Amino acid sequence: MKIFHVHKEVLVDAPFFKNTMKPEWSRQEDKVPVDLTDEDSTIVEIYLKWLYSHNLPTDFGSGFHQIFLLYVLGEKLMHCTFQDAVLRGLIETCESLQSVPNGSTIKILYNGTTAGSPARQLMVDMYCWRGEAKWADNRFDDAPAEFMRDCMRALMGVRKVPQGEVPWEKDVAQYFLGSKDKKREE
Repeated sequence: MKIFHVHKEVLVDAPFFKNTMKPEWSRQEDKVPVDLTDEDSTIVEIYLKWLYSHNLPTDFGSGFHQIFLLYVLGEKLMHCTFQDAVLRGLIETCESLQSVPNGSTIKILYNGTTAGSPARQLMVDMYCWRGEAKWADNRFDDAPAEFMRDCMRALMGVRKVPQGEVPWEKDVAQYFLGSKDKKREE
């Protein structure tokens, strides 16, 4: 277990910590630690450094795992300003890598946020506006079903509804197995 020492003056900028310092919530001793042992210590350390500098690391490696863990920590600590900074970092990382997070990484975000989360909306928008058909081959592996529903809903909302004769009226036989066998025999 790693212990971090943080100045009280810095913590009052963070809503969660500000609340823990209220007289009605405070502990008997002013220096009793707040327990964040469930969190990855590297993520907590990045957050605490951000509290002092308002700067996030610019290099998150080749993945998005750490970025989403930071966002989820911001969600738990109710620190909107930090979450906004993380989303800015996410967008910059996506642009610099010319990539978007895959389904298993998005799962971190969906497991740590609630419906209506701006970060969820950003992921859906990125997939809808930048996505390619070939992504279906591997990027959706392990993606949460809720993310897939959100993407489908968004895609149906942004696409142009095709005009003209619908495929099942134009050639209904394409859907019938017996009709396909008949065409093969010809």
